[in-house]
Amino acid sequence: MQQPEIKMCPSAAELLGDLHPLLEQLGSAEGMLTLADAAQLLNVPQVKTVEGLVTFLKAYKNDLLLALELPVIEKAYHHACGNQTRELIDLDQKLGAMPIPRDFAVQPADWPRPIAAASPAPL
Repeated sequence: MQQPEIKMCPSAAELLGDLHPLLEQLGSAEGMLTLADAAQLLNVPQVKTVEGLVTFLKAYKNDLLLALELPVIEKAYHHACGNQTRELIDLDQKLGAMPIPRDFAVQPADWPRPIAAASPAPL
């Protein structure tokens, strides 16, 4: 009588495969702000509790995401769909000139106020 073959569960590394290509696409996290630094930029208390996280996320949503990021994403989408390359480049240049750290990158030393206090320039 044949014994059934025992199948071993693959390890997590085997299930995930080679992560190197994904990590290469994502890039380095070096130079990015911590959650505490981002909270300071949004002028909210440091995130230490679930309630603090909720406060941070509300500030991010209201002061940055809805006020700036989503409208810009929508404009960029419409420019791209309309093959409006010049307008897309112009939008990118206007964004680059704004005093908001790109991807919450390191805040420039001469940036005088937190994001929550800054009013975005019309695009």
